[in-house]
Amino acid sequence: MMDFGDVFAEPDSSHSWQWTWRTAHRIYSFISGFVYKLLAAIFAIPIAILFGILFALFSAISIFLCTPIGRLLGIPANGIAKAWDFFVHRFLDPIFSSLGLCCGAFASRKTDMHDSPTVLA
Repeated sequence: MMDFGDVFAEPDSSHSWQWTWRTAHRIYSFISGFVYKLLAAIFAIPIAILFGILFALFSAISIFLCTPIGRLLGIPANGIAKAWDFFVHRFLDPIFSSLGLCCGAFASRKTDMHDSPTVLA
């Protein structure tokens, strides 16, 4: 929260009467505190209720829907993963290993066609 001196700062060369300064300070402090408390009561309580409901909803969804569905989908996914592993290691690995041995003699190198920058005429 902002201090009274940050809002109503008087220059050092001129000051108002002391009672004016004290009265303005009391009014400012009371109004700013009252408005802050009022806005906190208006907004904080409904927002706390809203986030409490959302947290409970997401927790219930996570516990009672996502976890069981994930476990249920994990059963067939395990079988699919084993079949994929079998297919890759028994069929694709030998094919690509042989292709690698056949094509391993080819060499490539990078050459620049133009050593100088292109000149536009």
